[in-house]
Amino acid sequence: MNLHAVRTDADLVVTVHGHLVVGTRRLLHDAVAPLVAQGVRRVVIDFHDTPYIDSTGLATLATLARLLGEQGGSLRSVGMVAELRARCAVAKLDGVMTHYPSIRRALDQDVAGDGPGIDPDVDA
Repeated sequence: MNLHAVRTDADLVVTVHGHLVVGTRRLLHDAVAPLVAQGVRRVVIDFHDTPYIDSTGLATLATLARLLGEQGGSLRSVGMVAELRARCAVAKLDGVMTHYPSIRRALDQDVAGDGPGIDPDVDA
């Protein structure tokens, strides 16, 4: 897995290429957590090129959502296929992370957003 991250003000967009699993999850955590400490409040993770997330990857997303929530921020996702969204729902991540149809839509919402879950414009 590799990442591409772009930061603007209080926003961070991270594109994940490859599987988010036990051997790669730390890359995502280490790319995002320090920036949350520096003031990033909205993190959008683009999963268009992520075919699989294991339980440790899901736990990493939960940790990042918690860190952001403690700072008044939010974790958002785009590009998840239905199978990955279902895994997130089973792991109760849909309660702490909102899925959007596009990066632009994820960034257009206020930091508080519409609340966790699936943006109504996303095909479930």
